[in-house]
Amino acid sequence: MKTFQRILPVSHIGIIAAAINLACLPPTTANDSFIKQWQLTEDGTRICISTIYFAGPADGQSSTGTKTSEHTVGSAGSYYELWTDGIGSDSGTDYLLDTAYVAPYAPESKITFSTGDPYASARTRADEPFWIHVGVKDLMEPDTGAPDYALNVYFQHTTMTYDSSTNGVPAGQTDESFIQDAYISENGTIHLEGGSQLPKEGVSQEAPEGIAYKQRGQDIFRTYAFASDGTASGLQIAEGKIQIWPIAEATIYLKDYEPDATLTRSLPDIEVTVKDAYPYSSTYVQIYPGIKDSAGRESAQVIEAYRRSFPSTTTVPQNLQITIPAANWKDLVPTDGIYTIEVITHTPFEGLVYPTTGKVMLDATELPSTGGLRLVHNTFTVDRTVEIKGNIISSE
Repeated sequence: MKTFQRILPVSHIGIIAAAINLACLPPTTANDSFIKQWQLTEDGTRICISTIYFAGPADGQSSTGTKTSEHTVGSAGSYYELWTDGIGSDSGTDYLLDTAYVAPYAPESKITFSTGDPYASARTRADEPFWIHVGVKDLMEPDTGAPDYALNVYFQHTTMTYDSSTNGVPAGQTDESFIQDAYISENGTIHLEGGSQLPKEGVSQEAPEGIAYKQRGQDIFRTYAFASDGTASGLQIAEGKIQIWPIAEATIYLKDYEPDATLTRSLPDIEVTVKDAYPYSSTYVQIYPGIKDSAGRESAQVIEAYRRSFPSTTTVPQNLQITIPAANWKDLVPTDGIYTIEVITHTPFEGLVYPTTGKVMLDATELPSTGGLRLVHNTFTVDRTVEIKGNIISSE
């Protein structure tokens, strides 16, 4: 998805009217992004009064810039939304990137994330922790005579589960699952460490190789300014969403053989399936002499021709079907004995340093080349010795 920096209000009192009034034309190829201005009434109703279209960044890129509101801020405040078109298969789908509320006595807020994935939009794997940074400023002090609604910000955490077949929000779904809320009464930035709160229904903690954490969806964090009647309805001032993708799982078989088989003839093809490979990852098959985790693993050989890698710009998990012909791996088992084959995946989360100060998680700039997460293994025996049994018969 394309990304922009946040909407920044010019003033808490008002926004200068635009020098040129841009017509609310439908978006074109060149104008695929837009800002909506909603005027708020005293009873909390929102009325869209302006839409400014403009050309967003190229696919996979970021952009910054300034747009001037076409209308001044109303007495009850104005609410702004920044939207852009998706990329690739998502082209034609509009995404809400950011919001801002501007009004007299309105505090400002900003929600950002730190994860191990350098992707432009916040995302992580279901088993990985992340940081939420909630910044608030311009809250008034109680002794300044400011109204009560200018003294606090309401913070809320919700989740939404994705459709596993589309890796997106299910068609027609708008409801979110409430997780927790709190009130913020001081200016500054709060740093919260945690993990996804998406439901874990159907996830087995005893799955082979420890594979679990199959959640996919988003954790959503919002802050609200109070209206003059003390409610938070319609006055969202910041929103942050972090995508959560499941941990990968895999199967690996020697064609026509059960696991732990003994191969006495020619070697078979290797058949591999991988489900939910992380969007930014590299997955491959390696083989080594000995049983699982034996000393031979230190000199494991990768079948490089069948490595599958996805760049950091990949947007959703990937599924793989790989067949490795016997001719392409027979040289890796030159002698009889026990061997193990494994499916390994590398993601940006391996080897991360989690600093104890600063509350910032270090981002990975490239995938690690060692280590990796083992998704599945298969141990087998090669015994190509031909033994002939018979009787010796004398001609006498």
